[in-house]
Amino acid sequence: PVDGAGEPVDSDEEPVDGAGEPVDSDEEPVDGAEESQEQQSETSAKGRYPTRERKGLLRYIELCAAYDVSDEDSEGEDTAPVVGDVPRNYKEATQSAEKEEWGGAMKGQLVSLLDNETFQVVPRPKDRKVVGSRWVYSIKSGLNDEVQYKARVVAKGFSQVADIDYHETFSPTARMTSIRMLLQLAVAESLKVHQLDFDSAYLNAEIDCEIFMEPPELFPCNRPSEVLKIKKSLYGLKQSGRLWNEMLHAYLVEKNFTRSLVDTCVYTQFNEEPVKP
Repeated sequence: PVDGAGEPVDSDEEPVDGAGEPVDSDEEPVDGAEESQEQQSETSAKGRYPTRERKGLLRYIELCAAYDVSDEDSEGEDTAPVVGDVPRNYKEATQSAEKEEWGGAMKGQLVSLLDNETFQVVPRPKDRKVVGSRWVYSIKSGLNDEVQYKARVVAKGFSQVADIDYHETFSPTARMTSIRMLLQLAVAESLKVHQLDFDSAYLNAEIDCEIFMEPPELFPCNRPSEVLKIKKSLYGLKQSGRLWNEMLHAYLVEKNFTRSLVDTCVYTQFNEEPVKP
């Protein structure tokens, strides 16, 4: 073996200054080094996630501004603030500046429901849960841009009991692809497009279960021992949309319309006479 191999070497040479010791440097990093790293991280983030200018919801801002009530007005217990001039409940409607208009709308709704025989007054059942009711208000524009005050009685469907107050609830809706296709067909063939709206559409269908509801405000039934037995598919019930769709389907089939296999909301009728543009 080589002489001295495996034995420690004694050297008089001094180690280089700072060798083996941590280097303490007071030198500052190059200007812009940290900024460049931040820019790179921002660039990589922009590459991964699309950026867009975020804007606040204008409607939300307007509602918040309309809901802003001074301290003097909020001191009273009977104060009923109205959001966007549309009442949220019966109390706000009767205390708003347009209480006469809302009162007329509610009375008109009750007359329509009674004429349509939507429900009947019966004794309160002891072994059944009674569904609640409430008023819903809205402001719409008429044909001549006149202001129309709308009030509607709806049932609190969230309190319905499955397999007792309702069974099936599914109701189909038209696809936007079908609507675009029909409009494109009308444009290509120079056809006229007609649009219609059913007045209180749901109320035309019969109810499929025995449902009892609390009378709404203004209804001529103030006895605690009496409730309303619903006879028509009132708005707010879970199955009302399905019942209305079944009724409309039966009527269209009776008029020789055929339901599409692709979109169940599209019906066609074939006539031998040519279509006049």
